[in-house]
Amino acid sequence: MKKLIAILLLVGIMPVVQGSQDVIELGPYNISFDLGDLNYTIEFEEPYNSETYGGINYTSYEIFLHPIDGGLISIDIAQYQEKVGITFENAYKGTEPYVRTIDNKTSVLFFDEELGCFIAEYTLESQGWVNPKGNFTGDRVNDKDAEMNGYNSVTIRSVANWEITRKLLNTIHVELRDES
Repeated sequence: MKKLIAILLLVGIMPVVQGSQDVIELGPYNISFDLGDLNYTIEFEEPYNSETYGGINYTSYEIFLHPIDGGLISIDIAQYQEKVGITFENAYKGTEPYVRTIDNKTSVLFFDEELGCFIAEYTLESQGWVNPKGNFTGDRVNDKDAEMNGYNSVTIRSVANWEITRKLLNTIHVELRDES
């Protein structure tokens, strides 16, 4: 399986995949999800190195899922060399935030009406958004000081229909492989 994935990485696109729990190797990560009987192709982007405005170096790994019925889903994982954090006040400013559990973490799903895109983000190291003043509810005023910290940030963007997006959000699991 690793040889097949390595060859497909060189080609840059994986053939049509169908349903069940799929596991994809992306850089040092395993990504698993179950889109049921949906047919889709997978496109791998070349990893690239960059740095944040604050000077923290990171490597970005990204794949695109292309459902045969249309739409597009991006899964982007940024691996930072230092721990990074974001406050909810400075998080994505899409429409009303919807609190939901993604990959067993408290996340927020936004819908960007201008782009027609669902967006969710979480880090592997944290349990998601944490409000030091109490329960996190996704309220822009009461949760403005909520934080999410980590070294590995997962961002999911989807212009696929809601049913496909929902299946991915409900089943995705990302883990950093132990390569020691």
